Formats: sequence, C-alpha cells, structure tokens
Amino acid sequence: MSLRLFSEPYGQMGNIGENLRKLLGAPSTDPLQTAIREALQNIADAAKLGCGPRILIRLRRLSDRQRAAMEKEVFRELPALTQSADLLARFLNDSGAFVLEICDFNTVGLGGPTRADEVPEGTRCTDFADFMLNVGSPRDTVRGGGTYGFGKTALYRVSRCTALIVDTLPSDPQFPERRLMACHLGPSFSCRINGREKKFTGRHWWGTIAAGRNAGVEPLEGEEARTLAGKLGFPERSGGLTGTSIMILDFDRNVGDLDKEGPEDPEVTGNRIIEAILWNFWPRMMESTPPARRFEVEVEVEGRRLDLPSPEEFPPLDLFSLAMKRIRSGNDCTPVHSQKPAKLLGTMAIQKGRRSRRYRLVPDESIIPEEACHIALMRPVELVVKYLEGPPLPDESFEWGGVFRVSDEEEVERAFAESEPPAHDDWCASNLQDRRQKTFVNVALRELRKKAQEMAGISSVPPAGSEAATPLARVADRLGRILDSFADGGPGLPGGGGVGPSRPGVSSPGPPRPVFSGLEEFEGRVVAVFGVQIPPLAAREYKALKAEAQVLMDGKPERPDPEVMSPPQIIGFRMPGRTELLKYGDVIETASVNGRIEVLVGIPDDCAITLELQMIRESGHE
Repeated sequence: MSLRLFSEPYGQMGNIGENLRKLLGAPSTDPLQTAIREALQNIADAAKLGCGPRILIRLRRLSDRQRAAMEKEVFRELPALTQSADLLARFLNDSGAFVLEICDFNTVGLGGPTRADEVPEGTRCTDFADFMLNVGSPRDTVRGGGTYGFGKTALYRVSRCTALIVDTLPSDPQFPERRLMACHLGPSFSCRINGREKKFTGRHWWGTIAAGRNAGVEPLEGEEARTLAGKLGFPERSGGLTGTSIMILDFDRNVGDLDKEGPEDPEVTGNRIIEAILWNFWPRMMESTPPARRFEVEVEVEGRRLDLPSPEEFPPLDLFSLAMKRIRSGNDCTPVHSQKPAKLLGTMAIQKGRRSRRYRLVPDESIIPEEACHIALMRPVELVVKYLEGPPLPDESFEWGGVFRVSDEEEVERAFAESEPPAHDDWCASNLQDRRQKTFVNVALRELRKKAQEMAGISSVPPAGSEAATPLARVADRLGRILDSFADGGPGLPGGGGVGPSRPGVSSPGPPRPVFSGLEEFEGRVVAVFGVQIPPLAAREYKALKAEAQVLMDGKPERPDPEVMSPPQIIGFRMPGRTELLKYGDVIETASVNGRIEVLVGIPDDCAITLELQMIRESGHE
C-alpha cells in the first residue's frame, strides 16, 4: 500500500507556517550536536518502563531496493510547491545520499490517539500527536529533559530536504499497533483548487487519508506499517520491542560547516556524533548509573559499529565522572544555598587530576576541550545543560572538572527548567518572570563562578566583562613550572641553604621560602602573588629583604635579554589581606614587616618565572 500525501491548509483561525523551522532559536551548539541532544533528551523522557533505553544511531545509504520502496510507496505523491518537490526528488534520485537513523528500544514509543483534535475520554498519553502534529506541547514529564517540545525542529535542520520518516511501536495498551508516517517542512504556498486560491502552511504528511468532512492524515498502522518499515530498512521490533525510530532523510554531513568543499567522510561524522553523545550524556552512560536510567548506545556507519568509550576511561570525562559519583553518594560534595529565600539550590563537587593525554575522535573540530576547567550544569534528570567554564589551574599538568546538580525540590527544579531556552542549552534568569525563580538561578550561577575562581587560586577577581578578566585566564597556564620549583627549598635555592657570613655559635638564618598563592589583577595588570614568612631572628639580624624574579629556562633561572623579552618585574610588597602596597620596588626594610608579607610579581608573556629572596645586612652585604 502506498502512502498518500496530505498538505496542511491554513485553518479558519490561522496556523504556524514555515517559521516553524525557526522556533528553536539560535542554539549555542552546532546543528548536529543540537539534533543529537534533542533526540536523546526525548529518549530519556520516553524511558518509563523501569529499564534504561537502548539507543542505536545509524548513518547509512539506502540500498537500491530501499530507495525504490521510498520512491514508490512513501513519496509517490510530491507537494504542489516546486521547491519542496525538487528537494525530495533530488534525494530520491541520489544513490549517494545518506540517512541518519536515531532509534530507541525499551521505551514507551509514540502512543495515544493519531489525531490532535480527537482525544478519547480518559486518555492521558498524546505522544504521537504531540510529536507528529502539534507544536509547542507543554512539558508532561516530571523533571524531564525537555520543556517546550521543539526538539523535533532540530531534526529537520540536519535534513537537506527537511523530511523525516517515523516508525514507532507504542507500549500504550490502548493503541498497541505499529505506526509509520513521513513529514516534510517546506515554505508556505498557495495554489488554485477548483477555481479558488487556497493557502497552505508548508507542512506535509504522508500516511493514510481519513474519510469524512474533517478529513486529515493518519499513520499507516499494523502489519502494513511493519512491512513498509522492513522495506525501508528500519530495525526490527519483533517480540514487542517498543520504541521509536526516526529516519532523517538526505542527512547533511556538512551541517554547520559551510567552508568545506565536499561532504565529510562518513566515519568522521560518526565520530562527531559519538563526541556529542559523550559530551552531553556521559552521566547517563557511567557504569554507576542506575540500570533504570542508564543509556546503552551504539553508533554504526554504513553497517560498521564504531567504538564508543566509557566516560570513566575518556579524559577529561573521567574527572567529571568522579565528581558525579561524589554527588550521587553524598560524600565530599558542597551544597549551594540561597539566603533570601533560604533554599538548597543544588549540590556541587569538583575533581582535580593530572591532565591526561587526549584520545581525539575528531582531531580538527573536537568539542572536547584540550584542558578541562569546567563545571557541568544539570537538573535532577542528569542531562548536561551546559558547561560553565572557569580559569585553568596554574600548573598546566593538572586540570579540573566539576558537576552541579540542581535540587529535586519541585520549586527549585522548575525554576531552572523554565529558565532554559527551547534548545535546553543554558540557564537564563532573564527568561523568568517570578522573582524567587530568578534569585535561585542567579545565586547558583554566581556561587558556581566563585567556586571556579577559587579552584584556580585567583584571590581577587575583576568584575565580569572587564578587560582584566581575560588576561587572568590566559596567563594561568604559564605558571605551571613555578609550583614544581618549590619542592627543594624554594625556587633557585636547592636545599634552602643560608647565605652570608656566620657568627660563632649562632646559625645564620637563610632566606625565607616564597610560596605561590595565586593570580590577581593589580593596577590593570596580572600579577603573581607569593607569600613569605620572615622569622623573628632574620628580622633582627638583617636590615632588608630583596626580591628578584627571573625567567625559568630549561629548568634554570635566567635573566632575559630586554630586547628579546620583557623581564619579570617586582611590583612591590604588601601585608596579607590588604589591597594597598606597603612598599613599591624590590627591597623592603624588615623593621616594617610583621612576620608574613606578600610579594607581587608582574608576569611576562609566554614564560614561567622563578622568585629568589635575599636578606641584606646593615653593611649592605647579603
């Protein structure tokens, strides 16, 4: 049986036309990543059977027989608008065209009535009508991943002919039959029918045409749907394996990259899909994830299964996974509160670790950062909304990853859910009208940014958006070798030995050891701060303390040629906890120092520095 075309006419009260394709807004991620995010969020919401979903994503070309079935039994009738007809005809005639299938199993499928205007009394599930027919359906999954129901728009965006075929087997006992339907989104148009001009929205469906005055489109159902699905190459669903398969037609392998001259290699596209899955859904793929929530994912490219590493073994997701385990166990994690109103907003954990060598799935365009310094933000459903980036650690051989999970209290969780844009890729307090909800989101983001700064050892943070904010993050990785140089008596002073002549029977105190405290902005420049403890004996015996900073080259302190490199500069000295300097320059009298003091050092670009301290006697000798 061939499917019939139904093109949606404008109703008496109007309709949403071609701008349906723009409802997703401007997501922060590329179209492919957005499509994967939205599809798997829908799958997470559909996993209501007490077991985690199995997900199969396939990138393939149709066989000659499958393409013939597509042409003769699905798209035998094409839209009246030439632009839409040409897009579909191009796909049908291109033997090299790819389709992307996103299939889920052990999920509820698309159940409920097949019409949006006729819902039998007592029917609660309207999944089929919401996905295939409606736009902007309200959130109906408690603490679900989605909120607006616009996720399907992202799927059309990665189709060069903006068309999908949906094959579903619902678990709904009221509507248990297999269902198959195709849909295309095109421009709105008008044409003459029976001598009258008639307007159409640009939405087209292929299914069975219902009889009667209110004729509409219905999916192909039962054994006929199962047979046609098999002809098109959809996965088998024998034995009552409920769920949904979505076939994205004429998948654009260059989506989001207009600079490429030719189509991307299919395996590279497959690896981009794997990266999108790992980066956005690693919490659901961890070994410690409860079985009822855990994703089992396979990715195939032209019949060959690609390797999909576990998050615990894929840096830097190994650090995020360790932080996630701490949150799930409730051990060694930090609660985040708001004060007015007094609420627990969520829980945070940050994991520091040695920076591991990356296994690059997509070497040139990877979405996985070279260095982790991020907090993964998520609601209780444990799907990553976004990553809040902070400063890297001073020692570039280490990195850190954190997790913030929103409280599952209804009022708090709803505030964060409703702050998300349609693409679910941010928390925007400006989206909220309720003042309490705005407070929850703003306070959480403020506290998380503060924790990220503290993690990197930044003691004074310039205002957001100021020019000094960027240099702090830029120079943090230049100081990695400074910390290593403190292991044996301080930088440039192996063993911490004393200097200067000694008096009989009295050990002459050596110079104190500087300890790196962090980075901060001072008078419009980025400086390194070192803490120094001056013992009372040294303060009595010596008149002054002199600080000298040098560039570290090949593990040794060197004085750089000023014509080649700006040398590090001692800005001055101050008391801990103060902002003003006690003394500018590189020398300070010990009489003005009360035990502990801080040394501020200006940092030259692209180098590590070392700090040496000298004690000066009355005579001027060291």
